[in-house]
Parts: sequence; structure tokens; C-alpha cells
Amino acid sequence: MAKIVSTHLLPDKILYVEYNDGITGELDLKKLANKPQYSKLNDQEYLESFTVDSKSGDIVWEGMEPLCKNALYRQFELKNMMKRLKISDELL
Repeated sequence: MAKIVSTHLLPDKILYVEYNDGITGELDLKKLANKPQYSKLNDQEYLESFTVDSKSGDIVWEGMEPLCKNALYRQFELKNMMKRLKISDELL
């Protein structure tokens, strides 16, 4: 599976992720922050404290469930494919 090589936070709680095979994507963390287990993401300082775990390669915040790099990869891969096929991704 591909590895995350770059991440950064964009305005409006959007997390940009790039993989070593060229797949890129943007994850809207606002939706995630509405879930009880991710509510800490509403704190800007905490939001900015994410890292990529050196063992798993997942995106992590201390004391919170990680974001699986493989699940994110598949989501971004699907969104990129839908964009190429000109299919709306509003359902995702």
C-alpha cells in the first residue's frame, strides 16, 4: 500500500494528504469533528497537532482514534476516478 509523504492543514479544517504514488486528496475534518470521538478537532491548536505515525503510517492526534492511511487512500482514489469520469462526488 502507498505511504503518506506529505500532509498539511488548509483553511476551513481541510487536511491535504499526498501519497508516494501521486494520489492526493483533501479530507474535510469539519464533518469528522461533529462525531463525539473526534470532537477535539474543534480546537484549532489540537487540530494542528496531528502527525503521521512512524510505524502504521496513519494520521494521528494524541488521545484520539487514528485516521487509517489505507481507508483515506481508497477514498481519495475513488474521488479522483470520479473526477476523471466527470461523476459528481456529492454522495461521498
